[in-house]
Amino acid sequence: MKVLCILSLCLIVCDQVNGHFLFGSSPTIYPSEDVNPMCEQNARDGDCEFWNCFHARWRCSSDHNFSEEYGKRLCQRLKQYYDSFDDEGKQFADESTKCLMGKFLSKYRADSNQCYALEQYGEKMLAECNANRGFCAAIKNNMDTLKRVYHPRDLIQLGRTLTQCARNELSKKLSVILPIIHGKK
Repeated sequence: MKVLCILSLCLIVCDQVNGHFLFGSSPTIYPSEDVNPMCEQNARDGDCEFWNCFHARWRCSSDHNFSEEYGKRLCQRLKQYYDSFDDEGKQFADESTKCLMGKFLSKYRADSNQCYALEQYGEKMLAECNANRGFCAAIKNNMDTLKRVYHPRDLIQLGRTLTQCARNELSKKLSVILPIIHGKK
């Protein structure tokens, strides 16, 4: 438990500092193909095919390829184990998938991008979408299924999601407590 608390604290602090601080920005890349309206619709529908479209338009190396490493892989695994989730877990899978793709639509449509920036953005948005679309509640009754969806290499990303869950919960509690402390019931 102490290790998880320390890991969460480190993620809160370290999440605020990105690699640009240490390594500078990554080179600007330009699209390999035009925006495809079918791909945009895939994103709105939560269809994992969106990530193939994203990768075809924005060809990032495997070192900084969020669309392949996380976006596509996790989308496919959520779909693969979908029937193993309870209703709350299914809602999380549907909503978090659409949320992440929705966040990436502007990046998909952009005139230029940077692979490292896309990776950093994706990591942050994945945690935000997961935490704000039901992961925090779904984990209680869907732990076995989530263990099959996520792999050990996803530990840091799961830490980000759990940190976001903790932030959200703390924010809710503070919104109740602070008015009482300040005498504003």
